[in-house]
Amino acid sequence: MNNYMQIHKIILLLIVFNVSKLYCQDVPLKNSNDQEEVIIDSLANGLKYIIKPINDEKRNFLSLVIKAGSAMEEEDQFNNAHLLEHIAFNYLFHFPNISNNDQLYIDLGVKKTNYVANTGGYRTRYIFDYPANNTRGLDTILSIYSDIISGNVLFNEHQIALERKAIYQEYFFGNSPRRYPYLKIEETLFGCTSTYPDPDHYEDFILKGSNQALKRFYRQWYQPDLATLIITGNFENIEEVREKIKQKFAAIPKPKREIKSLKDCSKDILQSEPNFITKNQYDTAKLQTVFQFYYRDNSNRFEGFDSSEYPFLKEILKIIINSRLQKLKHNYESKFNTYFQDNMPYPASFLEINLLENPKKSIGKVFGVLQSFKEQEITADEYRLIENYINEGTENKRYSSSRDWLNFYDQKTDHSNARMENKKLREKLFAKLTTSTLNNLLKNYSWYPDDIAVIVPFNTSKNEYSRAQVNNWIKDGLSKAFIPEPIDKPNQLLKKIPKEAKIIDHQFGSINEDIITFENGLKVVLKSNSCISGNHKDKITIRGFSPFGSSQFKEEEEIQADFSPQIIKYSGLGEHSYFEIRNFLQNTSILSGYNDYINKYETGFENEVVAEDLERFLALIYLSFTKPRYDVKAFKYWKYKELESFTRAPNPQIDFNDFVKQKLDMSGLPRGEKRYEQSKKIKYHKSFSLYRELHNNPGNFTVIITGNFVKKEIIPLLSRYLGSIELNKEDSSLQALDKNDTLLNSVAFTEKDTVTPNSPYRVKNRFLTIDYRTSLDSRTFEEEIHTELIKTAIFHRLNELRFKAQLGVYFYAATQSINYDTGTRDIQINLQCDSKDYEQVLIYCQEIIKDLKNELQNESFLTLVKSSMYLPEWSKKFEHSSKSDMNRLYNNYRHKIPLVSIAQSQEYIDKLSVSDLRKIANDYLNNDNHLIFTNKI
Repeated sequence: MNNYMQIHKIILLLIVFNVSKLYCQDVPLKNSNDQEEVIIDSLANGLKYIIKPINDEKRNFLSLVIKAGSAMEEEDQFNNAHLLEHIAFNYLFHFPNISNNDQLYIDLGVKKTNYVANTGGYRTRYIFDYPANNTRGLDTILSIYSDIISGNVLFNEHQIALERKAIYQEYFFGNSPRRYPYLKIEETLFGCTSTYPDPDHYEDFILKGSNQALKRFYRQWYQPDLATLIITGNFENIEEVREKIKQKFAAIPKPKREIKSLKDCSKDILQSEPNFITKNQYDTAKLQTVFQFYYRDNSNRFEGFDSSEYPFLKEILKIIINSRLQKLKHNYESKFNTYFQDNMPYPASFLEINLLENPKKSIGKVFGVLQSFKEQEITADEYRLIENYINEGTENKRYSSSRDWLNFYDQKTDHSNARMENKKLREKLFAKLTTSTLNNLLKNYSWYPDDIAVIVPFNTSKNEYSRAQVNNWIKDGLSKAFIPEPIDKPNQLLKKIPKEAKIIDHQFGSINEDIITFENGLKVVLKSNSCISGNHKDKITIRGFSPFGSSQFKEEEEIQADFSPQIIKYSGLGEHSYFEIRNFLQNTSILSGYNDYINKYETGFENEVVAEDLERFLALIYLSFTKPRYDVKAFKYWKYKELESFTRAPNPQIDFNDFVKQKLDMSGLPRGEKRYEQSKKIKYHKSFSLYRELHNNPGNFTVIITGNFVKKEIIPLLSRYLGSIELNKEDSSLQALDKNDTLLNSVAFTEKDTVTPNSPYRVKNRFLTIDYRTSLDSRTFEEEIHTELIKTAIFHRLNELRFKAQLGVYFYAATQSINYDTGTRDIQINLQCDSKDYEQVLIYCQEIIKDLKNELQNESFLTLVKSSMYLPEWSKKFEHSSKSDMNRLYNNYRHKIPLVSIAQSQEYIDKLSVSDLRKIANDYLNNDNHLIFTNKI
């Protein structure tokens, strides 16, 4: 569920038009899967419904969209839209406690994550998806939605109090206090939002709000004439679907009330005096200074265009402006971030600059680029971006799933400032947008802002900057156009394509995979699989690994090796910098580049590409082994990016997780403050040399390739780029680790260990991690199924913390991991909770573990657990998928886990009983080997 604070900046990446137009116009969509026309209709009470049939679809989606968001809240209804979403999601007359009703989810054949809801500024959405072959799904979900808008939401005082506590925890889980200065700026400038409380008083606003005001909000806005029902999927009888809609919703009376008009702040905003606002960051660790420059909408700016076209024009100008601004970042000297945004839903746009140092220089460069529009006309590449955007309308898209169609129609019901989607209007507008017209719009744009806001670090004086000072920096920037140097775009990465290497061995494995060994010793495992749907459709998945990682080196050198792939990423490969390689990969499936890694026990790389990009990716692999680029400027740029990453979004939960991982000696780079502190210790030459050492011998590597490919077409490419990697004569003698199937001696397990991570944050809630570590019994598929089974069982039981024990918990998770290199397995509970409820939460978690170990769970619970398990390598529902093949082959070739058929592993899953669950709980949840981590307030 979205946090309230997320609603204030609504960034719409797709343009949508007014909801009223949706129901009186044709929707001209053409699609290979478009066997049935869309049905758009209304009931007498005003409820609108959309049905989009899609033959052969395996899942159906139902969404209830209600025109009720934070923008409708009155003075005494702060956050009521969000709170009501929580209440209506779970507590209904015919469904009193949905989240705790395991049988409901079992009957529908879904996980609890298949039912979600979120709230924005102008609407609230409830979305449910279920298997198309489930006969109960449509009736049940329509009944839930009918309860939501028919007055059947239950307002139990105790449950409302519980959800208030959950929302307060959600506020912290989203690290939302950091948004406080930004929201106060919007409140000052635009005044359309409720008075937003500071984080120190947020608890009172949430926990002590008026329940009567909440009920009043429900009666006013949760009505059929403000609701739209969207149904997409595979339905045999559409008329039957329509009839069910009438049965469930037609009897709901249309309310006899005037809909209160939303406050229109446009006039006040446009006529008010210019503002200069300064605020301090709330996070003490957030060291960035943020400059925001606001440009109020002015009708003179778009002279000759209809007012209905303004949003569309603003979107186009934003694309061009950002395209040119982003070129400022394409060099190693760039030390700031900037973007231009249409500030919906307010009548203004804004430019933002985030920086750590030298504001005068950075602001000057940014405004110099803006000034360049007066001197340099838009380029062919920039105009092409506009053409792509114009033609990006849904008329030219091909939707193949009910989820895609749901998203399409969902955008059409967005009640915030509406945008155009009509094809004729788009084409008419595009006819006006000649290069000359666009150049004139940009040349006539006044870059002196109407309003300026500055957010300074926590310990910096708000008087650090003045309007006159910032205006002078803007004036200096606008005095001379600044055009960034263009970045080269190589036609190819290699000057000379390697010759094909000899294949010295070609065998077949137990699931008919090809096992090819080249003369340099590198082994390739190929398993072709045509994935017919999903995210991996038409993709080739590649993973290469060596069993040698940073543990090969001295303890103080391990971190030098672990960071090295990140440094190489920014340095570049061969003769080309990071920015040139990004240009080379533009508009490909591998825009993110070459994803390689080094951890304690392994060196490797992985990615997913389409067939036409395979050779490019193989060239990246070849160069990473043979010619990683050494560039001191790039190293300094990487250090800046590490600092920027830490200071931009500091997060106490991440720091806490890093502390737990360190205490448990878990492999992998930290992600929070610890990462930044370690990055300062990196020595470039040492890190670079360790990277080279781990890539010296291609014979240490096995490369697994699965997915949609033709073997005879890709084997020559593999021979050319992988088989031709030469053995470095300076190769060191890397030693394979002894496999130790005992617990790590470095971890001292105690009954309770309360820790307080060194953190600069002001934290009001409690973090809790309980880790159970046991020795690995075997290297089999059964072991992996057991860890996933017990993890999923714990996860579902943790739901009781909020909906049964009624404690202040919003975020909770259970995780599992197996470390085959150390012979250990871990089961973890992770959550955040209200500090007042911490002791009860800890006791209840321990009771859950005790119950799983001592009592037989009911059969329906086990059914729910099995249906929720995520086992892409062993579950039948993932059979024939690229991910399934990759995971199974990786575990076999890397960790020697025997390959078995999916049928065999699925049969084992099906036979697991409640007695097995209890036995596994006793084996894996050993009280003699567990640690409890928490923080002190």
